[in-house]
Amino acid sequence: MKKIYRIIMMTALMLFAFTLTAFAGTWRQDARGWWWDEGNGTYPAGCWAWCDGDLDGTAECYYFDNNGYCLMNTTTPDGYQVNASGAWVVNGAVQTQYVGVQTPGSNYVTTQQTASGAAESYTLSGWQSLTTGEEGTGYGYLNLRPDGTGEIRIDSDSPQYELTWSGSGDELHLNYGFADHTAYRYPELRQIRLPIGEYLFYFNA
Repeated sequence: MKKIYRIIMMTALMLFAFTLTAFAGTWRQDARGWWWDEGNGTYPAGCWAWCDGDLDGTAECYYFDNNGYCLMNTTTPDGYQVNASGAWVVNGAVQTQYVGVQTPGSNYVTTQQTASGAAESYTLSGWQSLTTGEEGTGYGYLNLRPDGTGEIRIDSDSPQYELTWSGSGDELHLNYGFADHTAYRYPELRQIRLPIGEYLFYFNA
């Protein structure tokens, strides 16, 4: 029983850690192996990354060595298993994460681009439990105005909250409902991710 509990906790911790690294791009192969082309001249190296190769909204997690090549059918340097395709597995099951359906080549609306006064508007595209891996969709939205105010709603049964916000790099600091929350921007996915308790919510532009 302790072993099962430990596996569940390790999986939950891995899912939480990996939510902060996701890449949109394309798989490439050369004589040395497979690597992930982000489409902007960069690629992940020496790290884990969630990659959605078929753009279906669900990504798998891969480990890339210091040269940027995907490890396959082995144990990663930090002790996790990847299968013959390079995907992270737990007891043989491929681990996935919902990242929202992506549109290649689309432009992400940033705060700098809205300096004229237009607000950033996002729609809730889905959520994932960080403890069970369960995924789902729901009704919601996130609106950010250049003056540091906005609105958020996360479920059809939940009220709309007025909020104040500020940005620091890829982090967004939201205050609403008498609580502070930290969200994360993913410009390459046109997405904002908001962890609340054991759940991670995805808002797409």
